[in-house]
Amino acid sequence: TAVAGVAADLDSASAFGATGMGGITYLETHCPDEGTWEREGRDRLITAIREVDHPGTIGIAAHSPDPLVMEDLAILSRTFGLRLHIELGRHPLVFLDEVGALGPGCHVAVSRPLDEADRKLLRIRGTAVALVSPFAAEGLLGGDEAVAFGTRTGGDPLILARTLLREAPVARREELGRILVEAATT
Repeated sequence: TAVAGVAADLDSASAFGATGMGGITYLETHCPDEGTWEREGRDRLITAIREVDHPGTIGIAAHSPDPLVMEDLAILSRTFGLRLHIELGRHPLVFLDEVGALGPGCHVAVSRPLDEADRKLLRIRGTAVALVSPFAAEGLLGGDEAVAFGTRTGGDPLILARTLLREAPVARREELGRILVEAATT
């Protein structure tokens, strides 16, 4: 079994590792501005990356309103070879692409429908999409995108899969069922 989760601090990240489950633990960053990031956030994150006791993969959950912090987080993820997790909403996908955040080492959590241009950009960059709402699935379940299910705390990805399957046209359910099983197990 493997799961991915976001850890708010080093103790939480290490506790997850102690469970023996494989997967990815994303170290959460909430730096409000570049000054705070330079004074304390960057060094704290690098220390956490080096010191976390985790048998699986470590990643960065990039949650900052500051564009320069987001750019540096993208650079750090590539430098350390870490996965990057971004919840869409604060920054447009075009910006995330400009700072180098998108790519096969990144996945974005999506709770709203994306337009065709955004879906195409994600496909071109090889960025995986974690659906956290049935509303976000629009246009993403055609089989061309890397799609998984994400949850908020206490969420159930199987409920999301059942909802999407139940609402699909009957003629598409078999194909969609395969896509949803893949999404639920990715």
